[in-house]
Amino acid sequence: MPRFRSVLTALALALGIAGTAAGEAGAQSVRDTFKAMQKGEVVRLTPKSTLVLGGVADNLLARCKGRISLNGPERLRVADFLSLAATRAAVGGRYSDPDLGRALGDQFTGLALYSAAGQAARKIQCGRPATAVLRYIVKVADGTGQSAGRFLESCSPVHGAGRCRCLVKIGQSINPRFADGPYSRRAVYGIIQANPFLGLQVAMKCGIVNY
Repeated sequence: MPRFRSVLTALALALGIAGTAAGEAGAQSVRDTFKAMQKGEVVRLTPKSTLVLGGVADNLLARCKGRISLNGPERLRVADFLSLAATRAAVGGRYSDPDLGRALGDQFTGLALYSAAGQAARKIQCGRPATAVLRYIVKVADGTGQSAGRFLESCSPVHGAGRCRCLVKIGQSINPRFADGPYSRRAVYGIIQANPFLGLQVAMKCGIVNY
């Protein structure tokens, strides 16, 4: 654990600098995410933590390849999260916003955060350090730091617990308060409006078609 924290300390510093590419708000988001990691806290899945951790995962998977000691299920979960984060970064979270400037601004900010995190992740050595960071990302993606009781209680009878947890993961990448309240059809529709490609993931990955 001390070695893992020392890696994250160096990474947090690098990300604090690189994150300025996305503006001060983006840089602060990057710093907050990695301060939580240093303390051993599992951060809540939000649009910004999705982009930051997605950029990190993208870099580590591409650069380290055979030098990561993840088991089969862990690799699948990291790949699933990376697909979500990359889609969020590429399309943004305001696809249907009638204000084109805001829509493009959100997309640019997301891409900048994702890219800055990926660049800073080059500070992480392959092998045990990279594996430790990716396992942390799996915990975040699994919702270990997420409180979604009300949402799951109302969604599970309709779609099943597994599908609803999948829905929470996608929804939180769009709206940090997605799972704070009870389930509603409007919640799913909100994902589709914000990012239709993530709306496709709701159907294809979560298996939620009729909502």
